Amino acid sequence: MQKVKRALTAIFLLLVAVLVFLFTIENRQLVQLSVMGKSSPSLPLALFVLLVFVFGLVTGFSINALRNKGLERKCRKQRRELEKLREQPPAAQA
Repeated sequence: MQKVKRALTAIFLLLVAVLVFLFTIENRQLVQLSVMGKSSPSLPLALFVLLVFVFGLVTGFSINALRNKGLERKCRKQRRELEKLREQPPAAQA
């Protein structure tokens, strides 16, 4: 099952790489972007799109990493509480 999963992931990544390559080849015309009155130099459209794509990847990775840090902290806290409960002597039965 693990090999199938890796193969599907590899095929998917290869497909994405081919699509990005084709997009880059097809969108070489120069464009100038304007944001809040500031203009960028004239660069290929594909470069702007790829920069936004990379920015999204970095942002998503950062948010996921911060989320995982919080979950790890919560797990450590619960593990300490569980260890404390295990160390306590059992309650006397009535």
